Amino acid sequence: NEEFGGLDVALVGITADDVFAPAFVRSVQTATQELKDLPQLNHVLSLTNVIDYTADREKGGVAVGPLVAHTPKTDAQQAALRQKVLSKDHIVGNLVSADGNAVLIYCYLAYKADPKTVASQIRTTVKQHFPDERVYWGGSPFVSTYIYNTTQDDLKRLTPWAVFAIILILLISFRDVVGTGLVLMTTCIGIVLVLGTMAFFGVPF
Repeated sequence: NEEFGGLDVALVGITADDVFAPAFVRSVQTATQELKDLPQLNHVLSLTNVIDYTADREKGGVAVGPLVAHTPKTDAQQAALRQKVLSKDHIVGNLVSADGNAVLIYCYLAYKADPKTVASQIRTTVKQHFPDERVYWGGSPFVSTYIYNTTQDDLKRLTPWAVFAIILILLISFRDVVGTGLVLMTTCIGIVLVLGTMAFFGVPF
C-alpha cells in the first residue's frame, strides 16, 4: 500500500435518468477533476477519465485516448457516446450500468490518509455537483466512518450510565467513599497517561 496505494477505495455511485446527458457528463467530469485535486486521494477513476484503446485503421496499431473525449452537444453525439461506451465490456458493469442510468466513481486513498476526513471531503465535493441525484456511498472509508460515528453516538448515550453503574458498584463493594475515590483516581490517571502518551507520539485515537 505504501509503494503503490490502492488498498483503501471509496466508491461513489450516482444514478440519473440518462448518464450520457450533456449536463450529467459535465458534472461527472468536473467532480472527477476536483476529487483528483484532493491531497489525500492517490487516484480517481470515472467514466470521463478512463483510457480507451481502439484500433487505428489509418496508421495501424492501437490508438490510445480518453473514452469520453468531449461532452456531447447534440442528440446525435449523445446517442453516439451511449453506443460507444455501452459497447465496451470492461466499462459496462464497472464504471457505468448496462442500462445507462448509473455511474460509479472510484477514489483511491493515498497511503496513511485519514478515512474519516477523506470520506467527508468526497461527500462534500460530490454533493456540490449532484445535489438532486441519488448518491450511494461504499468502500472501506465510508464503512469505517459509519462505524466510528455510530460508536461515538452510542458512547455519548451509554457513558453516563456506565459511570453511574461503576461508581455504584464500587461504593457497594468498598462501602467507603475514600476508597472509591482512590480507585477512580488511579483509573483516571491511567487513562490520562495513556491518552497523553498517544498524543505525544502522534498515535491516532
